[in-house]
Amino acid sequence: MEIKKTNVNIVFEAIAGPNSIVDVSIDDVIFTSGACKESAAIGESCTFTDFAQCGFTQNATASSLQWKTYTGSDTQVRTTPIPFDHTTGTNRGSYAYIDLESQGENLNGRLYSPMYKSTKTQSYCLEFYYVLAGSNNTFNILTETTGSTPRALFTRNYDHGFIWNKGEITLPPLNNVRIVFEIITGYLRQGFVALDDSMVKEGECSLSANECTFDDNTYCSWTNAADNQFDWILRNGTTPSADTGPNGDHKIYFDNRPRCFSFWYNMYGVDVGRLIVYVRSLVSANLTSESLVWALAGPRVRGKSFEGDIAVDEIGVQQTDSCKLQPFEADPVEVSQALVTCRFEDDFCQWKFDPTGQFNWTRHTGSTGSSGTGPTTGADNSPFYIYIEASYPRVEGDRAGLISPYISKPIGTMCFQFYYHIDIPYNFALKLDGYVGSGWEGDISLDEIFLTDGECPPTDWCDFETSFCGWINDTTCDFYWTRTQKATDSIGTEPTTG
Repeated sequence: MEIKKTNVNIVFEAIAGPNSIVDVSIDDVIFTSGACKESAAIGESCTFTDFAQCGFTQNATASSLQWKTYTGSDTQVRTTPIPFDHTTGTNRGSYAYIDLESQGENLNGRLYSPMYKSTKTQSYCLEFYYVLAGSNNTFNILTETTGSTPRALFTRNYDHGFIWNKGEITLPPLNNVRIVFEIITGYLRQGFVALDDSMVKEGECSLSANECTFDDNTYCSWTNAADNQFDWILRNGTTPSADTGPNGDHKIYFDNRPRCFSFWYNMYGVDVGRLIVYVRSLVSANLTSESLVWALAGPRVRGKSFEGDIAVDEIGVQQTDSCKLQPFEADPVEVSQALVTCRFEDDFCQWKFDPTGQFNWTRHTGSTGSSGTGPTTGADNSPFYIYIEASYPRVEGDRAGLISPYISKPIGTMCFQFYYHIDIPYNFALKLDGYVGSGWEGDISLDEIFLTDGECPPTDWCDFETSFCGWINDTTCDFYWTRTQKATDSIGTEPTTG
């Protein structure tokens, strides 16, 4: 950073967070006289204080749009959509940008790096930060050599919002090659693109080892789980089921986001099932824990017939300043609620038997085998319910456990509701068991326990702001109700607010 004032102190300030799981470190503090110099040489970062000083150029003949430099002036702070750079995180920094508002369709703006003439036979990594706002523009990064056709290495064409996203591209050996940053406008004539902290450094990008494109016909370091009912299959081209799978693999390089898991997926077909992403942690040699982080649900884990395929490609763990869940329907909290919900009409849904129990719950319809003890129907006069039987060969103390699917960490209060039927001809006690998990970060609390005569009252009110409030979709219907906070796909038919 450049310091223009005199008689000042430089202060490094660290502010403690809510817990101890964080460290702040600094190193290599250097002061040099004169203005900060920019460079795009290998191993040096261009912060776009002056991209001409970095060796970047524009061609007014080849480009319809011109890149500008944001310097944090009063006018720019008021008019620029993103008033802070990536380097400093303040309005005193700088970056290169093009404002795409009211620009024509299919116009382009190209920013050319200096020519790289390295003769080393090794790979290089291009690291950069970018902003891409507007859903109809295309941001490309290409390499160009004299007398050859430019080669596209990176393409983005959807709205990333007004945030700085990190990108990395592994480059082949450089020999008279320059890098081209290109924006192409779409028909909506709106949006914004910005570029900051561009650097070419020796070696492959640090995140390439975390990416798996499946192009070498291997699973990389991924393995099919041993307890699968069926396995993921490597394939190129279309799937065996006609008109349900992707036409081919996904070839576009994706954003790199810190502690952000990214992948491309394809789900299509009338009987498509559910795609779920868990984070599985090895607690000990014999115990793993799982956390649901993403799920997009169809009617079942596996559809009712062959007309449906699910495919994934280009899996990677990435770095960025922000990690946005996409699409919002895959919110793990909402999906957790749907996975836990079960009426037991067809099966046990996603609930599993506890293998440490002495026996299992039974799904049943009508009266139980013990006369005068069980219910005659399920709750709300539905046909099926689950029950345990106290008759022989059961003995006192036997236990039957039923375990729910993993529930994503809630951001607020959650309510667990169920109907129960106990018909016991003698006094009884209720037992509440609490189990300690794998770490210290967790508490369980209870309050206001009471027992009343009759059935539990129904939920009186639901505004659908955070959940379905216990309402569930009928799995026998042709399609499902969907919670949403945006416009529907049918133009001009949706409400404007809830």
